[in-house]
Amino acid sequence: MTLTRTERPRIRTWLANGPRWFDVPELGDWLERDGMRLEVVHEPDATIHRIELPGIDPERDLRVELDRNWLTVTAERRDERQANGDGPTRSEFHYGRFSRRVAVPSGTEPSDVSASYRDGILEVRVTAGESGGATQRIEVTRG
Repeated sequence: MTLTRTERPRIRTWLANGPRWFDVPELGDWLERDGMRLEVVHEPDATIHRIELPGIDPERDLRVELDRNWLTVTAERRDERQANGDGPTRSEFHYGRFSRRVAVPSGTEPSDVSASYRDGILEVRVTAGESGGATQRIEVTRG
């Protein structure tokens, strides 16, 4: 088993939420990484993508999709605090929509992908596939 660490780049928030220049997926991925940390583990029979997503309700706020050889994870963290009128509130939490795309082997099918969410970590297991197709949503299970 090989563990690959992907560093979170330090970029400004306005860049992370800016336009996707020339619609180049790699450039868009670099700009969007500010919202999700990724860990990739290579095993003989599969690649496991672990994504840090604390405070996300997987049934309501998490979407995993497979589009040909791209796996797209989209999550939304909602600010559900209520103003209590006691003065200003300081929050360093990130709220809003986050998205991350990672390449998967060409020809990966939805049946080759499984996803589970537990303790703030989304784990997506991808095994090698035969042929690619249209965008498919992957069901995320708890536990």
